[in-house]
Amino acid sequence: MGRLAGRVAAALAVAAILAVLVLAALGFLCAALYLGLERVVEPPAAALLTGVIVLAVAVVLAALAIVMASLGGRRAAGGQPRDAVGLAVRAGEALGVDLRTLAKDHSRPLVFSALAAGFAVGVSPRLRRALLRLLG
Repeated sequence: MGRLAGRVAAALAVAAILAVLVLAALGFLCAALYLGLERVVEPPAAALLTGVIVLAVAVVLAALAIVMASLGGRRAAGGQPRDAVGLAVRAGEALGVDLRTLAKDHSRPLVFSALAAGFAVGVSPRLRRALLRLLG
């Protein structure tokens, strides 16, 4: 029993170190995203865009986690989901429902944000070129 406790403690220590390293890496990625956006837009807008992007990734991951948790017990003999296409469909459906609810609850700010972004891209050739460089 002592060996098992030692192995569990070692595994937990490695997992804690790994979690700290992953959080540090995510912090550096967010900082890099902000610094990259800061060259294209004003610093407050870069901070806002960084936050929106990170929040969107979090929503997608949360929706995926919810779908995976709801399918927890349904596995085939090999440990694979019984229906991978069904899993993808359910994940997409959950994400769509979450995004629709989010858009419905915040429709006015969403419309004004889209209008402001469209106006900014239409008015600023420099911003247009920067976005085209990022996309292509």
